[in-house]
Amino acid sequence: MSFFVGLLFLTQSLWIVRRMIVDAIRRDVELLSLRNMFLLGFLNFVSASATTSLLLGDYGLMRIDSPGMTGLLMFILSCAFLFLFLRNWRRSRIADRISRFGFRERIVSNMGLIATAWAVVGVAFVCRFPLSVIPFVGIVTGIIAAGMFNAAVGIGAWAWIKQPLNPVYGLNFVGLLLACSVLLLAGAFGRREILGLLISVAFAAYWARFRFSETTGLIIRVGVLTSLAFVPMVLFTATRGDDRRERTGAEYLTAFVSVSPGEFAEASRDLLSGQMAASNSMWLIEHMGKTHPYDFLHSLRYMVEKPIPRMYYPGKTDGLGHTIVSDAAVYGFADSFTIGPGIIGHVWNDFPWVALFLYPWLLGLALGALDRLILRYKNDACMIAICAAGVGHIIGMPRGDLGNFASNALFGVIGAFIGLQVVSRLFGRSKKRDRKTLEPWKEWRGLPYG
Repeated sequence: MSFFVGLLFLTQSLWIVRRMIVDAIRRDVELLSLRNMFLLGFLNFVSASATTSLLLGDYGLMRIDSPGMTGLLMFILSCAFLFLFLRNWRRSRIADRISRFGFRERIVSNMGLIATAWAVVGVAFVCRFPLSVIPFVGIVTGIIAAGMFNAAVGIGAWAWIKQPLNPVYGLNFVGLLLACSVLLLAGAFGRREILGLLISVAFAAYWARFRFSETTGLIIRVGVLTSLAFVPMVLFTATRGDDRRERTGAEYLTAFVSVSPGEFAEASRDLLSGQMAASNSMWLIEHMGKTHPYDFLHSLRYMVEKPIPRMYYPGKTDGLGHTIVSDAAVYGFADSFTIGPGIIGHVWNDFPWVALFLYPWLLGLALGALDRLILRYKNDACMIAICAAGVGHIIGMPRGDLGNFASNALFGVIGAFIGLQVVSRLFGRSKKRDRKTLEPWKEWRGLPYG
């Protein structure tokens, strides 16, 4: 039965890919939308991960007692989650109202964009380092700084893509990318921050220029670029060490030069299999509510409590990716070792009869609002950069910890919004959009582009 359920998940994987491509060809949903970024993470950490585990019988560190039946239940839950998420993403009236709020559209020249980007880097530097030592405030400013760095790189990429043959804009973009990468590497960080920088560049390139291209060729180019972005992610994975902890930038750079072909191949397999997130979800389905009690809406509580230092709040909620290690009796790793519980594992752990309906509704609302804002302000480099500031964590949400990634994505967007609200006023002008004439899905229904 495990093999049959594995084929079901393989079918689900192919359906997700087909849904993204067909929607892009029909001009129904933009290829680079936050909806598709979440679906990409879901494809990797749920569908493909479950396919790999069930077809190969490899469940990583977990012992699954009944993989066939548990896998079938997980398949049903994942289909329900996908259906509810996609339905609410498109039909959410709350998301519609948020996008109709009437934000001011920034009109900034290319030179103004360069000045804006470097000014945002300066604000992010202050948030990342001097302010990080302040209790309570420092935790939040460290998170929002990553969103500001992503936004700055995205704005620099936008200016360069608009005039790709101008060496001034090209060198400026390279300088921004190197500076923001180094500042992120200056302290302990996760791979999602680096992934966020890369995808912020992709979003800027797509919305500034390439979305007007012929769709089939665009899909091929995006596939090639995705493959190229896969290489640095494999290198980061390969250099995490046996304890699998996130390392500082200096430790990563030192380890890069010593990665062996075998380590590179193993890291590639780890990423392509979704880091065994599906098998971790299956373990939670088999045990939570039986040998272990449900933890009601754990992910929401963790997201809210994350900015509070544990020294001031000893009862602060711990991440599921950490507690599952001891619950599942996984030994031989550092105390800080965590694994990805998978988004379906979160749903089951957090009391599935509520979480299965609440979490896709919240995610559909949030990502639907951001995608509507991107569409409404598609010529505003600052708004695109703001909405894409947390995209690395959006891709990571289906892996888990859900509350952690949701918090990082939220603060990243907030940080980029605050930084650009302050800075962009200095280098451009703005105009108020007429809320009454905006129709969020009109352009996605086949109207001419350009």
